[in-house]
Amino acid sequence: MSDFDDTQLLATTRHGPPEDIHEQYNERLVDAIESISEAFVLYDSAGKLVLCNQQHLEFFPHLVDLYQPGVSREDVLRHHAAIIRKSDPDFDVDAYIEDRLQRINTPREDKQSQLSDGRWVSTRERSVKGGGIVSIRSDITLIKQAELEITNHRDCLQVMVTDATAELNRRANKLKTALRKERELNRLQSEFVSMVSHEFRTPLTIIDMTAQRLKSHADKGRLTPDDAVMRVKKIRDAVQRMTRLMESTLSAARIEEGKINIEIGECDLRYLVLEVLMAQIELSPTHNIISDLQDLPDSIQADSGVLTQIFTNLLSNAVKYAPDAPDIKIAGHTEEGQVVISVRDHGIGIDEDELDRIGERFFRAKTSIGIAGTGIGLNLAKMLIKRHDGTINVESRKGEGATFIIRLPIDGPDQTEQADTKVA
Repeated sequence: MSDFDDTQLLATTRHGPPEDIHEQYNERLVDAIESISEAFVLYDSAGKLVLCNQQHLEFFPHLVDLYQPGVSREDVLRHHAAIIRKSDPDFDVDAYIEDRLQRINTPREDKQSQLSDGRWVSTRERSVKGGGIVSIRSDITLIKQAELEITNHRDCLQVMVTDATAELNRRANKLKTALRKERELNRLQSEFVSMVSHEFRTPLTIIDMTAQRLKSHADKGRLTPDDAVMRVKKIRDAVQRMTRLMESTLSAARIEEGKINIEIGECDLRYLVLEVLMAQIELSPTHNIISDLQDLPDSIQADSGVLTQIFTNLLSNAVKYAPDAPDIKIAGHTEEGQVVISVRDHGIGIDEDELDRIGERFFRAKTSIGIAGTGIGLNLAKMLIKRHDGTINVESRKGEGATFIIRLPIDGPDQTEQADTKVA
C-alpha cells in the first residue's frame, strides 16, 4: 500500500485497523527510531530488550551479537561487566549489575560517562508508562573536548594571572623594602648628623679652649711645664675621643659591607678578659671591677683582637653608665658547648620598652641623656659577636643597672660560612 499516509493511519486506527496497518505503523516507528542521531534502546517491564537502533549498537560493538529482542538486560549487563573485569580485576561485577538493575524503576536519570575507547556519552533514561525503561544516548565527545580545551585555557589564564600577580607582589614588596631601607637610611643619616654635631663639638670645644689657654698663658709668661703637660693631655684626650668615634663609625660600615675579616685562632679567653679588666681599672680608679672567670675553658677558637675590642667596649660602658655605682662584675662559665660571659653594673639602667633596640646603630636609651656616647660601639660589638656565631643579650631595668650576656661557641664559628662571607 504505497500511497498510505499518516492521516489514513490515524483514521483507520480509530475503527480498529487491520493487521497490515499495525505492521506498517511499527515499520514507520522503527524507521523513525533508526533515523535519529541518538542511540535508542527500549526494555519492557520484565527487563527484556524490545528494540535498539543501529546508533546504540555502534556505542557497544562488542555486544552486537547479544542485542537481540527478548534478551534480558541482566544478561547484557553481565556480559558488559565481564569485559570491564578483564581490564580491571578489582571491578565488582555483582554490585555493578545490582546497581544498574535497580535503576530500571528509577523515574528519570541523566548522566555522563566515558567509554573504554575514550568517547564520552550522555545518557537519559526514562520510565515508560505501563512498565519498562527507554534509554537515549548521545555522543558528546566533541563537547567534552571543547570543555576540556576551555578548562585548560582557563587554567592557563589562571596560572598567568597568578604568576603576574605574584610578580607584581614581588615587585611591590621589593619597592616596599627599598622604601623602608631608604627611610631607615634617612633616619640613620639624621641621627648620625645629630650625633656627630654633638659628639665632635665637645672635644673640638675642649681642644679650642685648651689651645687658647695655652696661648694666653704663654703670652703672659705664666705657662709652667706642669700646666703645659696637663693642657696638652686634655687636647690629646679630646683628639683620641674623636679618633675612636671615627674608627668605630668606619669599622661598623666596613663590617656591614663585608670588608672586615675575623681571624679565628686559639684564644686564652680568661687571660684576655683579665687584661681588658686591668686596663679599665687603670682608666677608672673610682670603680671596683671584680671578676669570676675560673669556670672558663683554657682556650676557645676566636679572634683575640676582636674579643679585646668587644670586652673593652662593654667594660667602658659599664663604667660610663654607672658613675655613682662603683661595683662592676664580669663573670664567665661554660654551657652546652658555649662560653657565657656577663658584664654587670648597678648604674642608670635601661627602660624595659627600649631593650629590643639596644645594639642598633646610633640608638641611645633615654636614660643615657647627658652622658657622652654614640651607640656605635655596642652596635659594632653586636656585629662582631654575630660574626663569631655568637649572641649578645641585655637584662635591665631603669635605675637598677644592666647585665650584658655574651655567648660564644667554644669551637669557633662555622669556617665554611666565614669563608663565604670574607671580602679581602
